[in-house]
Amino acid sequence: MKSAKTSSEQQRLLERQRRQQERSQYQGVYASPSNSKSESENSAFDRAYHEARTFEILKDSSGHAVPLDRRYQFLQLLGFGSYGIVFKGKRPTPGSSNDTAVYAVKMLFSERPVRTGSGSAYDNINSGSGGDPAPVSQSAYRELENLIYLREVGAREHDPVVSYSSHFIAQVGDSALKFLRAAKTRYDEQQRILGVGNPRKFPSPFYSLTPASLEHFIEMNFVEGTTMFDFMQKGAAGYMSSLRVNAYIVYSSFAALAFLHALDFIHRDIKPSNLQLLPPISNPRVLILDVGLGCFTSSDNSRDTCAGSVGTPVYFAPERLNRQSASTATKADIIWYDVYAMALSLHDWSLGDFDPDYGSPAQKAGVYRLAKPYIVRGASPQFFRGGPPAIEHLMSTVLQSQHPMQSDEALALAQNMMLALHLPY
Repeated sequence: MKSAKTSSEQQRLLERQRRQQERSQYQGVYASPSNSKSESENSAFDRAYHEARTFEILKDSSGHAVPLDRRYQFLQLLGFGSYGIVFKGKRPTPGSSNDTAVYAVKMLFSERPVRTGSGSAYDNINSGSGGDPAPVSQSAYRELENLIYLREVGAREHDPVVSYSSHFIAQVGDSALKFLRAAKTRYDEQQRILGVGNPRKFPSPFYSLTPASLEHFIEMNFVEGTTMFDFMQKGAAGYMSSLRVNAYIVYSSFAALAFLHALDFIHRDIKPSNLQLLPPISNPRVLILDVGLGCFTSSDNSRDTCAGSVGTPVYFAPERLNRQSASTATKADIIWYDVYAMALSLHDWSLGDFDPDYGSPAQKAGVYRLAKPYIVRGASPQFFRGGPPAIEHLMSTVLQSQHPMQSDEALALAQNMMLALHLPY
């Protein structure tokens, strides 16, 4: 006779059922993740942890490392950050000789010694003579863990978060290095034309790359679209003059965030450059990018290990800028940090509030944002200048909330906004 389920097993079952009910609220914009997995979510995390640390080197039939241009046709530089460079590439679809699939591919910078001359540890690691690739940072492993875990718990390609495809090690090769160097030159020229006074610089590991370098890569499904930051940088305030389009973007943003939070996933770096606007323009959706700083929370509201000062201080909630408050943050608090950052990102995007010194030391210290009058509780900010009261009411209610507003509360406000504007959602 089979023994009865233990209380812990019953608790996990109830927790999965609760999450499924929460996710069903968001089917108006995104399909709910599958909840048919028999394994516990702890098992999913274990699988993600181990898979993220298992990289295979791409080799040919002779056992030699394959250069990257044997896998991709390089199309476009998509972005870069402290831990890597992302480019757009296409390659043949497995099992087909005609079709190609397009991917966003992230090269993860390795934690390698500084080059000190011939015979250094760096030269040995990247000599192309059989040496092992340098290990990537723990931050890179965490990003990969997060991508794999989101896939394991049910996030699919059409859901509002960038989706994972595969990961591997490959030799950079001449073609890829030439492509990346040319892309950097174009980026520098674009920043000069735009008059950006303090442009972001390519991280130092980029300059140490050689054709023989063995590097780690994450392959993600590519989705067409433009980030809110790109529109802000080009001086596009409010994205579109259409009330309907703006309202759908606001609603879709809060729906996407609620979707992630229903998976108990906290992003921790919501900002305009991590919010991608997806076509068609007549019915836009928002995709949340870059889950590398995210973490998974506990199921209760006790003090949470996700609390911390990672992310972009410009979009920190006032409470998060207070180190003492952040050290005692609960799950409700850290969800509120994401909600606040989303509202503030939408505010800046709606006004085209772009500062050319974005990322300067003053902003990183939070001084720039603290000087903004509209983050002070009780202030009267303006959102969508000349826009409808329904949108302004939503944004001001969220930003000036006197309690840690949760993403489902913000989504309910966004739904009320859509009803007030007589728009379906």
